[in-house]
Amino acid sequence: MPTAYQSYRTFVASPSDVAAERQLAEETIANINRSFRDTLRVTIDVRKWEHVPPIATLLPAERLQDRLLQEVDQAHFFILVLYKRYGQTEPGHTLSNTEREINAILKRHEKNPRLQILAYFRELPDNPDPGEQEAEVRALRQRLQDMGLPYRQYRSPEEFRGLLTHDLYELVLKLQLSPFKHRALSAFWDFGDSGRPQVPRVGILYPPFQRQSLKEARDKDFWLRRLTAPLAFEDYKAIQKIEKHFQILGFRDYRLYPSTSTPPDLDLMNRIFLCIPRNRPALAELAKRDDLPFSFPAETSKRRPRQLLWRMSSGKTIPIISPMDRYLRQQRRKMDISGEWHGQLVRVLTKDFGVLARVRRKGYFDDQEIPLRDFFLAGLRGLGTWGGAWFIDREYKQVQKLAEAGDVVVLLETTFENGRIARVRDVSNESPEYFANELRPDVIRKRIKDFVAAG
Repeated sequence: MPTAYQSYRTFVASPSDVAAERQLAEETIANINRSFRDTLRVTIDVRKWEHVPPIATLLPAERLQDRLLQEVDQAHFFILVLYKRYGQTEPGHTLSNTEREINAILKRHEKNPRLQILAYFRELPDNPDPGEQEAEVRALRQRLQDMGLPYRQYRSPEEFRGLLTHDLYELVLKLQLSPFKHRALSAFWDFGDSGRPQVPRVGILYPPFQRQSLKEARDKDFWLRRLTAPLAFEDYKAIQKIEKHFQILGFRDYRLYPSTSTPPDLDLMNRIFLCIPRNRPALAELAKRDDLPFSFPAETSKRRPRQLLWRMSSGKTIPIISPMDRYLRQQRRKMDISGEWHGQLVRVLTKDFGVLARVRRKGYFDDQEIPLRDFFLAGLRGLGTWGGAWFIDREYKQVQKLAEAGDVVVLLETTFENGRIARVRDVSNESPEYFANELRPDVIRKRIKDFVAAG
């Protein structure tokens, strides 16, 4: 596959009494970039408060710290450097910039314990009566210990440089190489090549919303204000995951297409079909194949729930219905759903089913056979489509085993809790009774009750 640079963003949080260390951190990262740029094709983008201008300089109330917190949210890892000071508090605020940065970083770590924080403290002399700032630095050390986060002590800026250099080399190698995940993703995203450079190697087809289904689309100038066709949030999340995988693999030879406007040379590409029930080219492709254990029958009535037909290992075909609507109706009856979207609506538990498949396909160019692949991320609802991409990303060890066996076809159950996917499970070998049980009102009520009780 073609290679591309991978950039990791780090944020350096430190008060004014370690200005020398801040400068050394930037110089060290510049040296590491020169080393890694050509060998691992990796760069580190370092951010410090000096680099970040206010969002709107003409607004006197605009605070630089608000912009800094956005930088914290975008960073891949963090560098903390402290000595005796914990930062200066701005007028009108109760916390210093440094303290707010560190609180935001540690809050992110609580949500994602694998997030890397490189913390360094210059050694403090014994002081029976430290000032308020030094006492806060000592308290931070204890806070890190209580969280199980290691930190390093150093005696001089030069010693700090040596420690940081060693730690950054080790961290970047872990971030970039992650050899097992890289191998797993490479095994799954295995593409044939048509040999035509002008044709993208991969085409991703997503189903956009139809214009007539959007209220604002009645405006005749609708497309003058849009960059691309509007798509469902769940489909967007699936695309985001796929593009993340391609970035890890250094693969850029792909294009996104709305399923309503397919390119004439699509048959020469490896194809990734998203949200199959609304994706007409995907349904047309599935109709040509009788070797796959799944299909999506056409909807004959709006009152009939969308179904997935799944052929079990016994040869029996069973209908599978998404329980997602039943979960949502049960929980949102007591919510205000009359106006705009609001935060309470996302605090729900729900489930969906879908298929993740990778199958071989024969393409032809100038009468020459081309070995290509089709990929299906086929949720009954958008949640199941998003769950398929999540499964590749999080359950990559299982994905590698499946991919090494050849074609991949698995039936997945996606569970959504409080605005995020909580888990995705392979249910390919579950019994018909299992799927019937998932639709029972008493089962759904009990799961919701347990979910609410757990907070």
